[in-house]
Amino acid sequence: MARWRDYMCRTDLSDQTYFPFEPRGNLTPKVQKNVVIEASMPSHDEDGTLIPSVETIRDEGIDDDAGIFSLSGSGMPQATFEIFDGFFKSNPPENFLYHKARANAGRGLTYLVNILDFQGEPETGRTKLSWSMELKNLGVVT
Repeated sequence: MARWRDYMCRTDLSDQTYFPFEPRGNLTPKVQKNVVIEASMPSHDEDGTLIPSVETIRDEGIDDDAGIFSLSGSGMPQATFEIFDGFFKSNPPENFLYHKARANAGRGLTYLVNILDFQGEPETGRTKLSWSMELKNLGVVT
């Protein structure tokens, strides 16, 4: 296979399926911290001395909506589309590995992902499909 081809597969490395062309979309998903800070009210003690407010960080987790890949492309053969559609419709839902070939200065990165959405439609006058996919990044594997 070509060096610069992205692919997806199951976490046990089976059903490795290559994208026909490099998907369009963000190379790295945006990760946003969700920081919750509480602050006490300033007050005075019995002597009239000011007690300043105190800030406390209660939660530094990652926002649930962070880490979304939005990918799209064209020229996908029907057989490849059906494999990705099968991944998306797996019951119960599974996690998959998505390998982004050009990431990490050309060495590639593999992400553990969950497929949130996958759609396709025939291209005018062609037997190939235009497609879009939304993936939730669950972490970098390599």
